[in-house]
Amino acid sequence: MMLILLTGMLHSVFANADKGISVEEAIKKKIITATIKGKGGHLGDVIKIKIKNLQSKSINIAVEAGRKLDSENESKQDILINKAVTLALLPNQTKTFTLSGMCCQAHNSSPDTSSVFKVGKMADTSLVKLSQFIDLNKWYANSIAQNAIWVISDDKPMEDIGGNDEVSKKLQVFVSELTGKEMPKYKIDYASDPNGTSAHSGVPAKIRGKFDYEIYSNGLVTFGVYDSQGHVVQMFFTDVPRNKGSYEFSYEFNTSNLPKGDYYARFRFDGQVRKEQKFAF
Repeated sequence: MMLILLTGMLHSVFANADKGISVEEAIKKKIITATIKGKGGHLGDVIKIKIKNLQSKSINIAVEAGRKLDSENESKQDILINKAVTLALLPNQTKTFTLSGMCCQAHNSSPDTSSVFKVGKMADTSLVKLSQFIDLNKWYANSIAQNAIWVISDDKPMEDIGGNDEVSKKLQVFVSELTGKEMPKYKIDYASDPNGTSAHSGVPAKIRGKFDYEIYSNGLVTFGVYDSQGHVVQMFFTDVPRNKGSYEFSYEFNTSNLPKGDYYARFRFDGQVRKEQKFAF
């Protein structure tokens, strides 16, 4: 029994040793020096880190999913590491590695090849958990996962990760449970920032979604989008005959020329509003 316990303890020790010392701790203890630069872009393999081992023995450096890299340029986004790696260096070796991450300041512009970073703290608990979830699923350069990061880091709406594909659905559930925000009922597509000053323009270009309804008798159905004053923004169909039953359809409408505010998708049956869905952007 003692031998089994000792074996288990040694296995645990060596397993932890293999993961290495945290990059933040290694710098603080002057075990290494690190120079961190951007490779261009805001998600995926966007960071290169040059590490010099200051010791006369081999070391393993752990860069954790959820670790922040702070931009030295306040107008450029910080990077959140989304792929945990262990970087091995020989005695006194200097070596350059590539790191995967995503931006976590939607209001700032994307880093470029001139961007310089320093090792920051671990992000808050929700971002760490989301980073680890992205790592687990290998969504390192997935734009939907990037939007999910911004939902937490910048309090963007859940509709930024709307959609019916498998990745979107998994992220919707995960982020909803993390934040307590309701599951999205539609998807917002954003315009690109024409000035390139922000990775996330914040300007909705299009809303896409699905609408379902059920009617219990034959009748005429109408569906359209209205502003908060009740004016028609876009009409999809008017007084179309439908037999009783359940229906579902996809819709999308352009929002690029609309002022910010509340809008409503309304379903009418024989002239009466039976169901509506609210949009806010």
